[in-house]
Amino acid sequence: MTTAGAPALTYSSAPGRWVLAITVLGSGIASLDATVVNIALPTIGRDFHTGVAALQWVMNGYTLTLTAFLLIGGSLGDRFGRRKVYLTGIVWFTLASVACGLARGAVFLIVTRLLQGIGAALLTPGSLAILEASFVPADRGRAIGAWSGLSGVAIAAGPLIGGYLISAVRERQFAATNAATFIVYGALTGATFLLPVVLQVVSGYSPLASGLALLPMTVIMLALSARSGKLAARIGPRLQMSAGPVVVGTGLAMLTLATHGSSYVLYVLPAVAVFGLGLAITVAPLTATAMNSAPAEQSGYRVRGQ
Repeated sequence: MTTAGAPALTYSSAPGRWVLAITVLGSGIASLDATVVNIALPTIGRDFHTGVAALQWVMNGYTLTLTAFLLIGGSLGDRFGRRKVYLTGIVWFTLASVACGLARGAVFLIVTRLLQGIGAALLTPGSLAILEASFVPADRGRAIGAWSGLSGVAIAAGPLIGGYLISAVRERQFAATNAATFIVYGALTGATFLLPVVLQVVSGYSPLASGLALLPMTVIMLALSARSGKLAARIGPRLQMSAGPVVVGTGLAMLTLATHGSSYVLYVLPAVAVFGLGLAITVAPLTATAMNSAPAEQSGYRVRGQ
């Protein structure tokens, strides 16, 4: 993006088209985000158990900071360089968007939407100023017209894209949850099959002792699974479904030490305890998420009268 010196780009040139595409992309995502969330408001309200007032802030908070900082964003571009401020806005907007996706409650989502608006205010005026400074006067009106038209398309496409994304989820969620279920239960099946065999053949355990070796895992799951499910219902399952498989994998890695000696307390118990803790963290929210993400007609039961 050339912004220093005399304008040198033409609309029909390849560099001119690239500059136009980059500026439209930046301002387009800012425009898109102003409308794409509207279609998701009912889903957000249900997932976060919040009312209309919070949903209004989710929608209007973005617009509020965008309009409040728009002139400041343009001024910063004139002072520190349009390209620098534009790229800063893109990075800011991207990080805020990622934070929005990680939100587990309405308050956090509102704060990240406010931050999104600031990022949009940094990149939107910069995109138009870059066009003004880059294109030759004869093609400047055409470039700005294309920028305006494509940005308008982004605004109009927001509800459509939002509807598609919401419809495609909560399916993607079902597929991802089943994949995680396959991995976790595969680890459980493998561990409960191989560990007793290894303990008997390699470490000289009796059949009863090798069976009792897995008892702490069962105790931990019985003690913590209900609490894990209750925690997932309060804060959402994402954190536990992310951390749980990591703990399960750590427990499996520790089980490789089972052949290093005959001491159960030193080589087996810690691994079994960590493995059981990972399962307790994961299984309850995993099962609940799989059931909640499946359509009612495919959830394995039929409600009478429906």
